[in-house]
Parts: sequence; structure tokens; C-alpha cells
Amino acid sequence: MCEMLGTEASEDQLPMELEDLLRETRVALKIHSSLKDTWEGMNGVYLGKSLQGLDTLFSIYRVDTASYKIYVLNMINYVDYYIYKDVERKKKRQAKRNT
Repeated sequence: MCEMLGTEASEDQLPMELEDLLRETRVALKIHSSLKDTWEGMNGVYLGKSLQGLDTLFSIYRVDTASYKIYVLNMINYVDYYIYKDVERKKKRQAKRNT
């Protein structure tokens, strides 16, 4: 975009890369993406990630302290909240198109 406009981007204008995040945050996002999504069948309501297998993922990614586990769980809930909001927004937009 900057190239097209003939300008130069400053560091604070560049989008964040995954590598810019803390290691703990990257691990939490990897664990989140490894968990299965759960949906309420008939209405298509996103219920969040299933936490089955979380202990195994904690072991694989060496999430071994209680505070680290709480951090990962908080990140999972945080991301799930925004996924839920996005799904609901898309459903409302689709409903408006269908009327």
C-alpha cells in the first residue's frame, strides 16, 4: 500500500507478526488452534473450543506451571469470545441479506 502511495511505513503502522508475540502467547494460540471447535447443532451457535486433550497439549508444549496454564486458558477464552462475536455478526449479516 505504501509503495502504491509513494510513502514509507513506520514501525508503528506495520501489522503485528506472530513472531512479535511473547512465546507464551504463541504457544497459547497453537494450543487453541489444535483444539476442536464445538457448535450447537441446529442453530449453528459457536460454543468455543473443546478442552478435551488439553492436558496432553500442555505436556507437548511444556506448559507446566499453574500460572502458565491459567494464562493459556484465559487466551483460549479470549480468542473464543471474538470468534463467537464474529460468527454472530456474520449470521446477522446473512439474515439481513435473506430478508
